[in-house]
Amino acid sequence: MSQPSSKRRVGLSFLNISEAGWSFLSSIVAVLTFVSAIGGIFWAVFEYIEKKEMDRTKYTLTLIETWETQGYRQAYGELRQFYSTFLETIPVGD
Repeated sequence: MSQPSSKRRVGLSFLNISEAGWSFLSSIVAVLTFVSAIGGIFWAVFEYIEKKEMDRTKYTLTLIETWETQGYRQAYGELRQFYSTFLETIPVGD
């Protein structure tokens, strides 16, 4: 009978990497995947907040343009002048 070879490898290996090595690589990949997922979530939240802020800015600029181009500013000035004149006509005691 022949005796077993002393050069026989113990455990599984692929591409000359032992089972412990593959386990370590698997752990590293799992950690990198988790970190990437968390980073992606933070990036998505950041982009969402930026989009909301940009939409709010566009809406504000639209209101300013409407205020200046459609005569609302002039109407407000006339209303303010009328109100000031009205307040001057009220006696101080009232």
